[in-house]
Amino acid sequence: HLSRLTAVFGDMRLDHNSALTKVFLSPLQRVGGGISLAHTSLHAFDVSASPSLTLVAGALDLSHNPQLAAVNLAQLTALPGDVRLSHNPELSEVSFGSVASIQGSVYIRHSGLSTLAFPTPLAEIDGDLVMQNNSALTSIAFTSANLALGGSLRVLGFAGVDFSLGAVQSVGGDLAVTSNTLRTLSIGSLTAVGADLILLCDSLFSVGFSGITEVGGNFRVESRALIALALDSIETVGGSVNIS
Repeated sequence: HLSRLTAVFGDMRLDHNSALTKVFLSPLQRVGGGISLAHTSLHAFDVSASPSLTLVAGALDLSHNPQLAAVNLAQLTALPGDVRLSHNPELSEVSFGSVASIQGSVYIRHSGLSTLAFPTPLAEIDGDLVMQNNSALTSIAFTSANLALGGSLRVLGFAGVDFSLGAVQSVGGDLAVTSNTLRTLSIGSLTAVGADLILLCDSLFSVGFSGITEVGGNFRVESRALIALALDSIETVGGSVNIS
């Protein structure tokens, strides 16, 4: 219980504390580096419990916490570093709260999430957005207006049947989706993919690219069930086209 701590100018690491279930940081106002809570028994990470905390200048790493169920970024408005949520099997709730900008990448891997939302006010992720091996994840909602991704968007092992990119406007790197269950995919507001566009989805039968005009790299779609593929707006593909 760090009852008087108001500022940390470097990193805050509370790793490999297997008995740690709660962290009390109520007076904390800023962390000049990153926060790492890995290999603990923490049940929740809720920034609203530290209402004065407005800055985490480095990466936020919450990984390998077998009992972590909820993450709430609450009043934080910008995250200059990466957000890493990996190997938290009980994680069922993630809220980006007031975060409008993430200058790093977001990695969500091996969680218990069934739904995940990227709501307003989140407008930009400068790095990659990677959602991988979340075996219960059946719904991803991009409702933030004009969300721009500077890096790649990778959804690997998606467990749902429908997927829409919603308000995502641009992907600067790869767009990759793999799934054994996905049946329909909607590109939403997306207009350009800076690198490869890859869909490896055995059950996919319908996908439309009506808003995309440019793919900077290879264009690859693989599905044994595909019956509808709309490519009417694509003007240029920087690499190869492979549909099978």
